[in-house]
Amino acid sequence: MPPFFGVRQTGYMLCTMDGIKIDTTMHALDKDGEPIDGLFVCGNDSGDYFANTYPDLVPGAAAGRSATFGRRAGKIAAGAW
Repeated sequence: MPPFFGVRQTGYMLCTMDGIKIDTTMHALDKDGEPIDGLFVCGNDSGDYFANTYPDLVPGAAAGRSATFGRRAGKIAAGAW
């Protein structure tokens, strides 16, 4: 019975291909290579883990890396590292 609803499905943005540059404390770096205070990056968007390609046929390729560095970023942000 009407009304009917729908949604258009298209490609999804999963990560940045070259990644957001970070330092060893997981801070995002600005264009001059200086850390941006309070901005932490982890997971697929950090560094250049997927530089120039994304392994769409390898599910979970970054799961361990994302969990490990997500925890590290959280601890650093909380002042516990």
